[in-house]
Amino acid sequence: MPEVAVEDYLRDVLASAKTNNERVFLSHLTSSTHHDFGIPTDEDYVSLAGDTDHDELSHYLNAVGYIDRWLNKILEILDERDVAGETLVVAVGDHGLSIAERGTITPYSNPHVANYHVPLVMSPPKLPHININDAISSIQILPTILDLLIKTKSLSLSKARAVHDMVRNYKGQSVLRPLLNYSEATGQGGWQFTVMNPGGSTIAVRDARQPNWRLVVPVFGNYEWRFTDLETDTHENAPLLSYDYIANLRSVEAKFGSDAAM
Repeated sequence: MPEVAVEDYLRDVLASAKTNNERVFLSHLTSSTHHDFGIPTDEDYVSLAGDTDHDELSHYLNAVGYIDRWLNKILEILDERDVAGETLVVAVGDHGLSIAERGTITPYSNPHVANYHVPLVMSPPKLPHININDAISSIQILPTILDLLIKTKSLSLSKARAVHDMVRNYKGQSVLRPLLNYSEATGQGGWQFTVMNPGGSTIAVRDARQPNWRLVVPVFGNYEWRFTDLETDTHENAPLLSYDYIANLRSVEAKFGSDAAM
């Protein structure tokens, strides 16, 4: 079902909230950028190339373009309802795709970094635009939202106090503040863990102090230990692979030194 099917619902929800002076929390998962990358028939399809070798990539990019236009439509609706100035918009990808790098149309059992790299945009009204290039993960989305609600005085005093206590007890850090990539108490690095489909098969690990070093750990089944250095191998064309942990460790130490192998 194309995303435009929820347009009337979106308009009705915003109109009702405006009339009744209510808050709205709305989540929306776009599906068109998932295989088979279909777009509505009234949308123009632009072929990426004349051959079939890039057919999947071409359909994917057309789907991305369609979703970009749909997100713009949502922003226009917020403007029409006169609520854009009081709405925090958060857009984040559920996963990436290594379709350009590896020709794969799904992240399933696919440890390539492109499947883990997703866009994250938080657009609070009337605040300046900044880019954050730190190593962050999805557990930092909620504390950042809560931090924004407090700092923009969008909550009552009692709710602000409750949210303030919640943020202090949550593991993730708000990206509005200087990020700590290690524990000041123990010196331990800020390790970040990511799970990809199928769950329980592999875990991707990185240390926020050295985010270019990336290790994929097999949990069960026929999966390999996999180490890459994104600084020297941005597209992971030459990962260090082994079914044996010690063998992989020695390969990492030989190529990248003892610090990487620790």
